[in-house]
Amino acid sequence: MLDWYSARDLAGLPGMPKTVRGVNWRLAREGITSRQRNGRGGGREYPMDELPTLTQSALAKNEHAANLPAA
Repeated sequence: MLDWYSARDLAGLPGMPKTVRGVNWRLAREGITSRQRNGRGGGREYPMDELPTLTQSALAKNEHAANLPAA
């Protein structure tokens, strides 16, 4: 599981706004730690352990589903 997530990864998840701009605005307003994202396009990344519990659960569920073998 990843430790840091971009606003694009978080947009639309439970407990998060639907847009990248909304995610960045909300997490900045709430004082969530962020770091500069490396790679093309830049942007911000946010740590898993500071995200809302509802969002953390959705990320964990998505990660678990991605690791299941295909039927």
